[in-house]
Amino acid sequence: MISSLKTKQKSANSISKLRINNMEIKQTADICNAFNKYFSSVGQELVANMVHTSSSITATPDFTNYCGKPLKNSMYCDPVTNDELLKLINMLKNGKSPGPDNIGPKLLKQVSHVLVNPLVYMYNLSIETGIVPEKLKIAKIVPIYKSGDSSLPCNYRPISLLSLFDKLLEKIMATRLTKYLDAHNVLYKYQFGFRKNYSTVLAVIDVVEEILEHLDKQDIGIGIYLDLKKAFDTVDHILYFCIRCIPTASEELFMTGSVAIFIIDNNIHQFKTMFQIMILYLAAYHKVLF
Repeated sequence: MISSLKTKQKSANSISKLRINNMEIKQTADICNAFNKYFSSVGQELVANMVHTSSSITATPDFTNYCGKPLKNSMYCDPVTNDELLKLINMLKNGKSPGPDNIGPKLLKQVSHVLVNPLVYMYNLSIETGIVPEKLKIAKIVPIYKSGDSSLPCNYRPISLLSLFDKLLEKIMATRLTKYLDAHNVLYKYQFGFRKNYSTVLAVIDVVEEILEHLDKQDIGIGIYLDLKKAFDTVDHILYFCIRCIPTASEELFMTGSVAIFIIDNNIHQFKTMFQIMILYLAAYHKVLF
């Protein structure tokens, strides 16, 4: 059984070739480069190919038409405390895969009493300055095959493994952002994803109740369900950073200078790139805003 699991894991991460523009590439470094280029540009390319509903071809629909009145209050970022950080560390799941530094949750928990003070200092300094340490912007990317032709990059989805220290910073910021959004009733009442005390089950229940109510009235019900292709990647991430923060301009966090490390067949290939899409995809507070 153990041997079978190892074989499955190896095959899941074994990519012998890719086909790019009708050209076949087999070198691992070239395959990693192709994935890096595809994953970091697919969103922008889809947006560029979209047909705008505006009468002018060059005009871009103004998203502010769908927004309510802006809030005058800024988001205050409370300082991180030792108790808060220790609680977050203890909540980490031991089975989660480590990031590029290969430090897993179990190890971090064992030495948390030693690291808590320097980590609290680092996180508070990051919040105050709006700067994230460069080492925390490194993501280990593993392409996972979905279905279809295995030689096409579009048939893979990337799994981004970030450092636990980065994930803790994300959770710290997500807590403060969620508190701000809830206090000012910013989020739409039917947003069921990535919210405390909400779930997709509640969304299904709401739809079923709506259907039953109209059936009781002998109305005809029609459901239209849309699956948006690369929905997260095609959203302009600048739209997320429209919240004033005190004491920092933390909207700049995670926006610059990311590094992607691809792992294929246990080979490591590093790319210094604006790989912000993959980094942002795991940021806890970006899930809330999305």
